[in-house]
Amino acid sequence: MTALGPLSVRLPASRTTRRRALARLAFFPAWGLVLPAAALSAIGLLLVWSATRGEPGSTLPQRQALSVAIGFVLMWAVSRIGLRVLRAYVPVLYLLGLAGLVAVLTPLGRTINGSHAWIVLGDGLQFQPSEFAKGATILAVATALGEPRDGERRPGAGAVLLALGLAALPVGLIALQPDYGTALVFLVLTIGMIVVAGAPKGGSRRSPPPGPPGCSWCGGSTSSGPTSSSA
Repeated sequence: MTALGPLSVRLPASRTTRRRALARLAFFPAWGLVLPAAALSAIGLLLVWSATRGEPGSTLPQRQALSVAIGFVLMWAVSRIGLRVLRAYVPVLYLLGLAGLVAVLTPLGRTINGSHAWIVLGDGLQFQPSEFAKGATILAVATALGEPRDGERRPGAGAVLLALGLAALPVGLIALQPDYGTALVFLVLTIGMIVVAGAPKGGSRRSPPPGPPGCSWCGGSTSSGPTSSSA
């Protein structure tokens, strides 16, 4: 039923069903995330084209556009995966991300712009394993902070330590490249996720232990019985 001011219109069941089907078949389920990403990607492509238009034979804009297209295809594919399936494969994705960071430290890696952080495949096709490890680490930290333990609604100290440990491994491998900028991004993402998850603060106030009866300053209960007064 759709409200139109003082009137209300009941849509036919077939039209409602078609709308739901179209919503399920939408290209992306979260346009609030897709549109900003598309805008930033378009601005990046424009800047790359503007910086290389004076270089004859440059294929950097085309390669950048191909990378953007691959990224949106992967975004669409991940958006179609169920939450339970995704959480089940988080350990595998995390280990693959670590394997890529280890591989880049071997002779398979290449040094570009001062960082031994790239793997080159074929004719000019290069990628940073740290970018894939970034997504895998985000999923691993989110899983560690989101698992309920003993009926807790917020992550406890154990979950926070586990999240920090999961982030420390890729940060250490990235620092060996060295790529301190990417390592700093990992740290900021991890701390931001811990804060958003509602982790308890270190200075949280706890109720004082009960003291002896009649001791008000040490947490004990005071007697509330009748008092006698003498004239």
